[in-house]
Amino acid sequence: MRRAVTIGLLASCLALAAGCASRPEPSPAPVDRLRLRLGGLERLVLVVRDRARREEFAPTRSADDGWVSPPNMVRLLEGRSGFLHVYPTRVARRFSFEAVPGAIGLVTMTADGTVVGVGEHTLSGGRQTLLPGAPFRLALWVPASWLRGAALDVGQRLPLPEGIARAAEPEFVPIADPPPATVRIGDATLRVEIAHTTRTRACGMMYRDDVPPGEGMLFLYPDRRELRFWMVNTRVDLDVAYVDRDGTIRAIRALNAYDEAGAPSGVPVAGALEVARGWFADHGVAVGDRVVWPARVDVLRDTAEP
Repeated sequence: MRRAVTIGLLASCLALAAGCASRPEPSPAPVDRLRLRLGGLERLVLVVRDRARREEFAPTRSADDGWVSPPNMVRLLEGRSGFLHVYPTRVARRFSFEAVPGAIGLVTMTADGTVVGVGEHTLSGGRQTLLPGAPFRLALWVPASWLRGAALDVGQRLPLPEGIARAAEPEFVPIADPPPATVRIGDATLRVEIAHTTRTRACGMMYRDDVPPGEGMLFLYPDRRELRFWMVNTRVDLDVAYVDRDGTIRAIRALNAYDEAGAPSGVPVAGALEVARGWFADHGVAVGDRVVWPARVDVLRDTAEP
């Protein structure tokens, strides 16, 4: 989950993370059922390879502005089944939860089932972040009681079916609609993806392992407002320039990977431009400079979702 929120709103984007794509979501892939032996008992584990279902642990807001545990988390906390989340790459990941009380177990593994991390976690409500540590491809979520007596340790190999890590859906899809635009700041140019819907703005640069030089993301809003960008599930350090309707830069802030405190614009703005950390400094970009974009960007800004 990621990010841009208006001052005083600071609502979690976890519920939007399942839709971090600019194109219609494909039908979810079938969920495999796996019988896994833990602590001498055979347990039911559902294998999840598609992005949307991997994010179904994220809580959603109810109509009265309270947090509600999603069905998969409820199923896990009630001990009815475990979930094996399969990812396409082996990287260090963090998991954030909000107001989901209970105890869960998490086992992280390489593609062949070798355990790289194991632990029981108590979720007491409020924002909580789990830091599994070592990079992994597989995340096994189980009721905490399943780990007690299982005697799992780092280096052990769970008896998973061969090739279980194949065919995992990517964690993000670059924004293709609308097409990227080329913007200019002084003599420097950038190719930027354009985030102008609630979903694409919320997802932003989440789950990306790098931002290539000369690329970035332009966030557009239909009116001026104070913004605060935060970095939940965002793995790379970024810089953000908060811009006015005409592209004038009003503030530049550093954004640290995974930082949930956020960096405020300080003044009302109509958009933001995110780039890899250091790009603005390397190209001499400063407050007061103007981001020049094609005319179609003005149209997208004026028709952006609130």
